[in-house]
Amino acid sequence: MATCYRIEPDGTASDAVIAPSAAWCAINLGGLWAEDPEGVGAIGKSYDPDWRSFAEQWVQPLGAFDAYPVDALVFHNGSIWQSTTPANVWEPGVSGWRNTPPDGSIPPWTQPTGAHDVYQIGDLVTHLDKTWTSIVADNAWEPGVFGWEEVVP
Repeated sequence: MATCYRIEPDGTASDAVIAPSAAWCAINLGGLWAEDPEGVGAIGKSYDPDWRSFAEQWVQPLGAFDAYPVDALVFHNGSIWQSTTPANVWEPGVSGWRNTPPDGSIPPWTQPTGAHDVYQIGDLVTHLDKTWTSIVADNAWEPGVFGWEEVVP
């Protein structure tokens, strides 16, 4: 048994329950849950029922031998992040990761830090309370400046 916490859209934890796992909570109670197997308030894993898989808590790699591969999913600072570069040793939110909302919504725009995380044609983001689609390849520009088109509902 583990203590599981519901993860709210703003990344805060609420609704602690004792359950077999976060997966059990997500399947039976819905939403995004984080598991604290030791019951000490140290949330270690999150579960997204849409992915049906665990996103491990991000841990600083010591080198290339334990770095994260492209598309690896991790849980860090209340968000799920997807690696955009091979042998990723950077902290999510700093470089090499894209914020991936667990509810499947369009992610917020983040300034690319290099060729490994630029946006491609058709990528969707939210920025300044609007939704944008990239209309150029290798797009590092801020939406509304160049290379983006506002998506009108």
